[in-house]
Amino acid sequence: MSEESKLKMSKAHKGKPKPWIRGENNGYWKNGASYLHNAIRGMLEFRTWRTTIYQRDSYTCRVCGVLDMKDNKLNAHHIIPLVKIINDYDIKSVDDARK
Repeated sequence: MSEESKLKMSKAHKGKPKPWIRGENNGYWKNGASYLHNAIRGMLEFRTWRTTIYQRDSYTCRVCGVLDMKDNKLNAHHIIPLVKIINDYDIKSVDDARK
């Protein structure tokens, strides 16, 4: 295929939905877990918890001790990872997470 043809095809497909690679058809599908993780991380309670952790630790990484506010690369480290909490408590929805 010529570069011109590739460019035309690329432009023709930009912004169009691709249902054949969404949800269960996607190679990265994990039984909807990423949707739940993202929903939990978007909850006001989660964001409040994260801000509280940052303030408690003076916006400094507890693992390496680096102060990193300008690049927003700081993470609120979990003693227990979120995925383990979701699995251990059989959390299936945002309402379950709030409880």
